[in-house]
Amino acid sequence: GINAEYGDFHLTVNMRSLLFVGVAFWLWLQNAEDYLEQRNCGKHIKDFEDCLDKGYRSDLGCHRADKEIGQKKARSCLVTEDKVKKCGYQCPAVTECKRENVQFVGADLSNFQVQDFDD
Repeated sequence: GINAEYGDFHLTVNMRSLLFVGVAFWLWLQNAEDYLEQRNCGKHIKDFEDCLDKGYRSDLGCHRADKEIGQKKARSCLVTEDKVKKCGYQCPAVTECKRENVQFVGADLSNFQVQDFDD
């Protein structure tokens, strides 16, 4: 075939075409992989939230349940966590509950102390 010479490196037109097609296919494959991951984001997020409900402590700062999760399930949740990171998942903001404007008797039972049963 026709040769193209680059210093000591010789490529035929067919070899260059094959190389081009190979690189193009590799790039397409990378984009297809990203597309498939994005398409499955809803499922990954649901699985990740199930992990949180079962007690998984995330590196993202998400935490829901005060339970301990098994080591095998924790590994599975770690893989799922990596997938939701690629989806751009962020933990929901945690709102802190406070008692404000407590102005009536019995409103704040957390600090209520009984002195005697006759009170």
